[in-house]
Amino acid sequence: MENKPVAAMHPEWDIDQSVISSLDNALNLDAQPTTRPIRARADTPEEIEQMFDGIAYGKASVVLLTVENYLGQETFRKGVHNYLAAHLYANATAEDFWNAQSAASHKPVDAIMGSLVAQPGAPILTFGEPANGKVSVAQKRFFLSSAIHPDPTQKWTLPVCFKTSNSAQECQVLTPSTSTLSVPTGTLFFANAGGRGYYRSSYPPSIYADLVAHVETSLTPAERISLIGDEWARLRANQASVSDYLNLVAAVKADPGSEVIAEAVEGVDAIHSRIAATAQEKDALAAWIRNTFAPQYAKLGPPSASDSSNTRELRSQFFALLGYYGKDPAVLAQARQIAGQYLADPGSVDATLGQAALSIAARNGDAALFDQLQKVYETSTNPEFQIGALRLLAEFVNPALAERSMDYAVSGKVRNQDAAIQLAIALQIDQIRGQAWQYITSHWDKVQTELTPEMGGVLVSSAGTFCSAADRDHVEQFFSAHRVPSADQALKHAIEHIDGCIELQTLQEPNLKSWLAVQPQSSSGIASY
Repeated sequence: MENKPVAAMHPEWDIDQSVISSLDNALNLDAQPTTRPIRARADTPEEIEQMFDGIAYGKASVVLLTVENYLGQETFRKGVHNYLAAHLYANATAEDFWNAQSAASHKPVDAIMGSLVAQPGAPILTFGEPANGKVSVAQKRFFLSSAIHPDPTQKWTLPVCFKTSNSAQECQVLTPSTSTLSVPTGTLFFANAGGRGYYRSSYPPSIYADLVAHVETSLTPAERISLIGDEWARLRANQASVSDYLNLVAAVKADPGSEVIAEAVEGVDAIHSRIAATAQEKDALAAWIRNTFAPQYAKLGPPSASDSSNTRELRSQFFALLGYYGKDPAVLAQARQIAGQYLADPGSVDATLGQAALSIAARNGDAALFDQLQKVYETSTNPEFQIGALRLLAEFVNPALAERSMDYAVSGKVRNQDAAIQLAIALQIDQIRGQAWQYITSHWDKVQTELTPEMGGVLVSSAGTFCSAADRDHVEQFFSAHRVPSADQALKHAIEHIDGCIELQTLQEPNLKSWLAVQPQSSSGIASY
C-alpha cells in the first residue's frame, strides 16, 4: 500500500518493523511480474547489490515464520540447533537447513521450503464451501494485476492451518496435486490460523460475510490483520470491491489493537490516494473517515501518563487519519496547538501524538514553522529530533516551501544519504508530486551528485507513486536516459506500480463512487475531547 504518511521525528523512513506487516509487505511485493525467487543468481557486484531487497529479507523471514508455525516453536528450535551444531565453523547450504528441520520434525519441511524458496511469487488459495469435514481448495500464483494470467503449472507445497479455537489450529500439507483438505467442524471457518501462512486466502461470499460478522469476536489480532491484508489484495487484483474492503474496515473500527487499526488504515490511505480520482470523491471519503473514526478517537480521551503504549499508538493513528485524510477541523486545530507545544518542550506532550501533530502541521504549515524545523535540524544535538525535523521539511505542500525544501535537500547542507529520501518523500505526496518530479528532472545535475548506490534506488522507486500513462512514460523515458546505478529493478517495479495504480483506479473508482453515494455525508467536529 502506497503513500503512507511519513512517521514524523523518527529516523526510520516509512519502515514497519512488525512481523505481521512484514508478511503483508512480502506477499504484496512478491506478486509483481518482475519478482524473483528467494534463491536467485547474481554474477556481478551490481546484481548482488540489487539482491538486498524485500524478497531477500521480508519473504525469507516470513517463509521461516510459516515453517515455525507449522512445526511449533520447540521443534523448529531443535532443528535450528541441530543445523548449527552440524555445520559449526563450516559452510552450509539451504538444503542443509531444511533437511535438518525435516529430520527433527519428521515432516516434509524439505518439500515445503524447497517450493517456497525456489519459486517466484506467492500463492492464493481459493476455498469452496466446507461440507462433511472437507473443503475444496485450488491454488495458483497471485498477481496484483487481474490482467496477468498465472502459469497453471506453478504450484506450491505448503502447510495450511485451519483455526479450531482461539489459540489452536489443525495443519495439513497442500501439495500441487491436492484438491481437497479435511477441515475442523463446528467452528468459524478460517484457513490461516495465527495469520502466519505464506499465502493469500479467498473465501466464498457466505464464508467471508461470516468472517466479517465475527471478526472482532472470533479472530485473534494477527488473524484480523491477515484477513484485512487478504481482502486488500483481492481488491487490488479486482477479485473484490472497494466496498467490501471499506465495510471490513468499518467492522474493525473499534478494535483495541493498534496493529489491527494500522493495517486497516493503510488501505484507507491507499484508497484516498490511489482510487479516489476527483476532489468530490476525496471529500466524500473524508466525510466517511470523520463519521467512522472521529468517535473512536474521542473515546480514547486526552493523553494520560497511565496510557499504555498501545493506547498512545491508537490515538496517534486516529489523529493522523483524521488530520491527513479526514480533514477534521478539530484535529487540524489540535495539530497546530500540539505541534507548537511539542517543539517548545517535547517532554510536555506525549511523543507519539506530538510526532503525528507535527507531521499534520507541516502539511498545512507556513514559513514560520518551516524556519523552526530547519533550525531544529541544524542545531539540535538529539539525532532523532534532528533527522525527524529534516523529514518534516519535505512534507510542506505550500509550493514555495516545497521548492525551498528541495533546494535545501541538494544544497550540500544535507547528508547525501538523506537528500534522496527528502526528494522521495515529496514524490509520495499528492499535492506536490508533480512539482517534485519537475524539480528532480530539471535539477538532475545536482540531484544525481547526491545519490549513493543504496539511495538511488529509493528515489527511483518513489517515482512509482504516479498514476497516469503520461507520467509513467515520463518516468520511464527519463530514467532510461539518465540511468541510476543499481536501480534497474527499482525502475521496473516503479513502472509496475504506476501501471498497477492506473489499473486499480480504472477498475475500482466506479465502485468507490457508488459506495460513497449511499454513505452519510454529514459530520461535525466530534473528534475534539
